[in-house]
Amino acid sequence: MKRDCMADEIAVHAICIESQDNRLLLVLKYDQETKTSCWTLPGGKVNGNESLTDTLHRELDKELKNGVFEIKGTFSPKIFRGEASFSKKSVEVHMCKVVCKDGKKMIANQEIEAFCWISLLQASNIIIEKMFGDEQGSCHPVSSITRDILEHLLNKGKGFIFMM
Repeated sequence: MKRDCMADEIAVHAICIESQDNRLLLVLKYDQETKTSCWTLPGGKVNGNESLTDTLHRELDKELKNGVFEIKGTFSPKIFRGEASFSKKSVEVHMCKVVCKDGKKMIANQEIEAFCWISLLQASNIIIEKMFGDEQGSCHPVSSITRDILEHLLNKGKGFIFMM
């Protein structure tokens, strides 16, 4: 994977859509270093010369056990450079649409405290509020990169992630 010389890392995020209800997946990640949790899209950084596809498969397997995922289409070109939530390094961000065929048996795995499916309206509210509360009533910040991606998709992408 060719790196953008201005970015410290390359990351890929899954725009993961539930096939039946057309909702978007968020995961709650805990960072040992900062002792904080935040909501983000599934995904992570590219290791070495790993392809974006290999990275996404590895991250989905690591984060969400028993999920049945299908990558749809191709990865976006770099959509922007931003700052990673926990590491504060600059990151080149790519995204790909992924359909979750069966999320009913899915459980949070390594690195993930919880996950939830959100509607288009909830995604719009996250951009404004910068926080999200789960079903148990606890509220956590949403990563800046996730907010940037949602804003990009909902404004520039005309909500394409929710169209099958």
